[in-house]
Amino acid sequence: MSPAVWPVVLSLPHGGLEAPEEITAAWAVEVGQVRAEADLGTAEIFGDLPVLAVVQARHSRLVVDLNRRADDASEGGVIPLLTYPDRREIHRPGRRPDARQRQERLNAFYWPYHHRLQAALRLSGVQGLLDCHSMDPANPDGSPRPQVCLGDCRGLTCGPGLFLRLEAAFVDQGFQVARHDPYAGGHITRHYGRELMGRGLFAVQIELNKALFLRPGTLELDSERLPEVRRRVAAALAAFAAGL
Repeated sequence: MSPAVWPVVLSLPHGGLEAPEEITAAWAVEVGQVRAEADLGTAEIFGDLPVLAVVQARHSRLVVDLNRRADDASEGGVIPLLTYPDRREIHRPGRRPDARQRQERLNAFYWPYHHRLQAALRLSGVQGLLDCHSMDPANPDGSPRPQVCLGDCRGLTCGPGLFLRLEAAFVDQGFQVARHDPYAGGHITRHYGRELMGRGLFAVQIELNKALFLRPGTLELDSERLPEVRRRVAAALAAFAAGL
């Protein structure tokens, strides 16, 4: 049987939908782009699982991308300048955030999230971190993506036995699972995973295909399919947690 509380911490960095008006006033993209960029479904699927802690973003990744290094000043970095994956300019001409505005966003949104995550990972009994995401159904070239993608930064953040057990738990629930394709693990998995591995613990990034639980051709959750996906994900993670 799985423990009453699973000894893991969940991070949900891309599910936020809030965007302050003082920030969106400078945008060239429609505010509706927030939903297109979000990891839809992650709050509903992962948010109430019986784990030690769930650290969940409130704000859109267009405001701040919590799964980037704080010093990543690239166009797709911690303060995004282009949408993903179509690389459209987010801001109106001359309205890209300056250094002061970037620092204000880090102070207001980025560091509080990471401080909460750091505190959660210091809780007694923690065995590991699962960084939870959802991904678009297809790659930019149109090829289909797997139902579930697991990434441990290609072996840097999770022991091979644990990684295989997590993969098997999802396969046992009928999911098609890929390793590291299309995502091997982002900043959160890599950054925290190195320290966790040094303590004999783990970090893994989980990506769920949005086609599993969105109404086809929309950005709306399918109320008929979502509960079954949530049940299967919970069953997979319960089986995995039972052996920790």
